Amino acid sequence: PPRSTLSSSSAASDVYKRQDSDTILKYSEIYEAREGLVAVEILDGSCGGCGAMVPPQLVNEAISQNIVYCGNCSRFLYKIEN
Repeated sequence: PPRSTLSSSSAASDVYKRQDSDTILKYSEIYEAREGLVAVEILDGSCGGCGAMVPPQLVNEAISQNIVYCGNCSRFLYKIEN
């Protein structure tokens, strides 16, 4: 499946700094387990990392910029509104 990742920019660094310790711990665990591919875009209703279907409610939450995870691979998911 196609992969889309967040760039390691200063904006991404700012987002990282604003997260609570549980979220940072989860980020670190996913980073180790998934070879650095932590955050992926939802593409056509599927996880951009593993290809698993993402329920519409999670897609809506991602569009609203809530923290959501893939139920299959645990990566952070994001969605850019079309």
